[in-house]
Amino acid sequence: MSVPVVSARSPRDLLAFVPHALGFRPRRCVVVLGIRSERGRVGLTTRTDLSDLLGPDGPRLAGYLASALVRDGAREVFVAIYDDRPLRDLQVHDAVGSVLDLLARTPQLPEPVDVVVVGTDRFRSLLCDREECCPAGGRPVAEIACSEVATRFVASGSAPLAGREELAVGREERADVLADFRRERRLARSRRGPQEDSGRRRLWRAREARWIARQCRTGDVTGRDVADHARLAVAVADSVVRDALMMWVTLADPSRDAGALVAPGVQQQWAASPPPAVAPDHASTGALAAWLRVGAALAEGADRARLLAAGGWLAWHCGEGALAEVLAGQALHEDPRHRLASLTLQLLARGVPPAWVHPPGPMVS
Repeated sequence: MSVPVVSARSPRDLLAFVPHALGFRPRRCVVVLGIRSERGRVGLTTRTDLSDLLGPDGPRLAGYLASALVRDGAREVFVAIYDDRPLRDLQVHDAVGSVLDLLARTPQLPEPVDVVVVGTDRFRSLLCDREECCPAGGRPVAEIACSEVATRFVASGSAPLAGREELAVGREERADVLADFRRERRLARSRRGPQEDSGRRRLWRAREARWIARQCRTGDVTGRDVADHARLAVAVADSVVRDALMMWVTLADPSRDAGALVAPGVQQQWAASPPPAVAPDHASTGALAAWLRVGAALAEGADRARLLAAGGWLAWHCGEGALAEVLAGQALHEDPRHRLASLTLQLLARGVPPAWVHPPGPMVS
């Protein structure tokens, strides 16, 4: 999906942008949009649970968020506080005041252009007292979904999920499908060749990397049969193949030979001197991301962790922080020592964005 170019002229317009930026509708959280330039481009979008900001680590977390926003080039910020209460309760609730106090005590946070409280029924700006646009009783939440910004995003194909929890990958429950997957996984593992046969294993790695890349170039891969999903799971379980696919994604050129990236020394040279960062190719990365999710739903234990971790890193690389956090967290639930999942969560916790240029958000005017 391409990002539509829209103009946000009011708090309602920016609130309409938020669920499309996150991929889901926010609840009980604080969302901060970094406004980068004099032209008002929206950059980094951060979301933090209310409970985390109001907890003992709240000041440290607010400092992390502020540092990430400044590093992203934010000159100003737009703050939205979401809660599962009617607006009339939120305006006098301690949580809102505590959040505002915390933000005020975070000196590195750029100046807010607006702070908006969003309840279950209505929303209201806390910095604007003009009755014609920001009445004391707030405006109906239903107006957000009817804004021009929301309409443009929906027309472009954006469909936010109902909540963050829906980002998680479930598990396949049909016993016959799982039995087929386990059988195909055993067959796929038998084709790798013995570990000590480095020549045969290298040929297998190159073949699998090329095959996965080729399937992703064709578009939707989620409807493939169980044998293909098992083959993907076995390939991603090999760290050399997984890293070759990560490099292939980073190149953002689907025509590049993914198989060549498993050759001895290539990955070490890449780590020492990476190529210039470019934005992802959304067609091929989207196909791979969807395929990893399907495979993770079928896999178990370590295989499920590896697929989830790869999906989490890919989400981070594509700028989908919430999805990356959910998938990496699921991977660590399966394997608490998984290094890629831990690395992804560390990148997110420290506010480290992918190296490629961020896509433009709406323009604030």
